[in-house]
Amino acid sequence: MLASAVENAGEGIGILNQDWILTYANTALARTLGQAKPADILGRHWQSFCDPSNLDQHASILATLQQKAR
Repeated sequence: MLASAVENAGEGIGILNQDWILTYANTALARTLGQAKPADILGRHWQSFCDPSNLDQHASILATLQQKAR
């Protein structure tokens, strides 16, 4: 039931592993990132979805989130 709710959510949902590689994505996230299906984006590093001019800002945000999760 939870898996179905996540997959059918209108918002993009993804899971990154400890190496910041996308290991799960629902269809909404794939479409947000310009792809038709989740399989098209799995296995990619989060930075591959970012504008290179914003990588420092994104890295800073993720570092903050990682510290708060500990």
